[in-house]
Amino acid sequence: MAEPGVYQKHIAAASYAFLMLVVGVPVWWKTTEVYRAYVPYSDIANLETLSVLQKANVLLITTDAEDSHLRGPIFQKTLSQSNMYDISLASRVPHHSENEIVENAVDISEIDEKIGSRLMKDNPGSVAFLEVPSKLFTEIPHIVV
Repeated sequence: MAEPGVYQKHIAAASYAFLMLVVGVPVWWKTTEVYRAYVPYSDIANLETLSVLQKANVLLITTDAEDSHLRGPIFQKTLSQSNMYDISLASRVPHHSENEIVENAVDISEIDEKIGSRLMKDNPGSVAFLEVPSKLFTEIPHIVV
């Protein structure tokens, strides 16, 4: 005959296994499942037909008013060839205070600090091009972004 308590040990082991199967496996299954969100495939396919235009404002500041009237339309024509962007262009000459800053500047970063933040503060996401003297450039090409 078996020792006393062996039967109880087998019952305890079987009970543990039963509880793991009945409680543990479903809890494990639920806590490790991957959430699958609904994906609207037909709506995604319809996005291809949408015309998407990104609107942007461009400000062109040239040192000469006549130059501004010449460069502005050429620049606008070049920008209008894009089928992704709807660009509106405004051109002007620099204000007196801007002119003084540009004339007295030692380098481009000084102009950027003093004028750059003010130019488009009311139009976030817009771009401004400011004509500056070539003496401020130490490298070629003479374009600063």
